[in-house]
Amino acid sequence: QTALLQFDGHAYALPLNVLASMWRGDFTTFWRTPPEFKMKILPGNTGAVVDWLAAQLSKIDKTAAPAGKQVFDATMQSRVYAFQMAQGLKPDSVVGATTFMLINRAVGVEEPRLQTSQTTARRHDVLHP
Repeated sequence: QTALLQFDGHAYALPLNVLASMWRGDFTTFWRTPPEFKMKILPGNTGAVVDWLAAQLSKIDKTAAPAGKQVFDATMQSRVYAFQMAQGLKPDSVVGATTFMLINRAVGVEEPRLQTSQTTARRHDVLHP
């Protein structure tokens, strides 16, 4: 029945009905982009972002990190497709923002995130005994 909002290290408890009257459901997400990220990765793309993608997929697949410059080819597209399916995304082998965010989560990149009510309740107990 209560939302816990945190800003600048301070926690604020807010009844959900009050939050609902002020918030229409819009939100912005913050995430760490790969090096030289500008847009979706498409077949045939190369560069630092594709090299980064290949390295992250290797971490996820627990395979040896690739050496040299990478190309977003059919093999890498297949790996992305499998990752997207495993994450519950619509698999299209195109690497856009949502796929990048889930890759970050899979490899442990520290990013801001929403917490479940169970986690929030525990933090609320710690912050407000």
